[in-house]
Amino acid sequence: MTESGRAIQAHGCDFGDGREAERELTQWSVSRKDAFHDCLVVLTLASQRICHSMQSMTDFLNPPQTAPIVGGPLARTVLDTLPDAILITDTVGVVLYVNHTAVRLLGVAAASACGQPIHEILELHDGATDQPIVAPLSFLLSLSGADTAAFGSYTHLVRRDTTKIPIDCSISTIHASRHWPAQLVLTLRDASHTRAHNERLLEAVRRDELTKLWRRGELERRLARLMKDGGDGHVFMFMDLDGFKGVNDHAGHAVGDAVLREVAALFSTQVRERDTLARLGGDEFGLLLEHCPLELARKRAQDLHTALANHTFKSGAQNFALGVSIGIAALRHGRHNVREVIAAADAACYAAKRQADAAPRIRETILE
Repeated sequence: MTESGRAIQAHGCDFGDGREAERELTQWSVSRKDAFHDCLVVLTLASQRICHSMQSMTDFLNPPQTAPIVGGPLARTVLDTLPDAILITDTVGVVLYVNHTAVRLLGVAAASACGQPIHEILELHDGATDQPIVAPLSFLLSLSGADTAAFGSYTHLVRRDTTKIPIDCSISTIHASRHWPAQLVLTLRDASHTRAHNERLLEAVRRDELTKLWRRGELERRLARLMKDGGDGHVFMFMDLDGFKGVNDHAGHAVGDAVLREVAALFSTQVRERDTLARLGGDEFGLLLEHCPLELARKRAQDLHTALANHTFKSGAQNFALGVSIGIAALRHGRHNVREVIAAADAACYAAKRQADAAPRIRETILE
């Protein structure tokens, strides 16, 4: 008999030899332990539910200022190292996060930015029209479920000090999951250097390599824009040098190129900044006078004629004198296309070149 059995007999309990009593006691103890364990589990679950309910009530009464961003602290660390400005918002445009680059680019503090509507800290303008992009987030949502939208390469960021920075801008959607709410990610990249480089390349393409004047294609593009806007009140001149063939024949093409550069520089001193002076090809030039009365255009043509007539071109011991024939086409409406306008001015120039008297070789036509 075990010690526990003997102890039961000693206390006057009649359980035979005590072994049966020991078995009963053991079963009773096990059942008590199981019951205690069950009670403990129930109490733990209840406690968890109570805590969850209390937290839910706390969140309801005191909602957090920002929702967690996808990826948590690790994502923040990675985003803060990126050279691009990153702004994360909820689906209604409340800012949840801005990285270090965004803070520097926007000129705002991260603490003051988070929790604000995005239009309070971010102002974007269309680079071509300078009109504000009122609701970039709504623009994204209007794309019928597209995940990414780009605003194009002519977007300007307007900083708090009103300075404008050209940027590349895109916006993407992070879809909701059971761990994260739906969020929007706006990416901004300072494009100042890239834009300046591209503009230099573009201007090099649009400029005549020899004279540095605009090429014919650029002049035609600008003329087409004016015609599309109505075409009234503008003047186009077609200019053809007189006597230039003799320079090439007697002094060679290298001297001829130098003379063309000198002519271009001389003509440039006689035009307004808003006018478009272009080399059309060979020894032909074009001048587009925007919003210019016909009387002022006539005076401009006379000034160009006089400037060239009074100028002597020198190459070593050789001197050259050149003249210019000018055809003027005055635009009265936008019914004519670019080709018709240039052809009309060219025809007037040809008529001027054929005149026999000593008067300035200038003829005009009006496109009604």
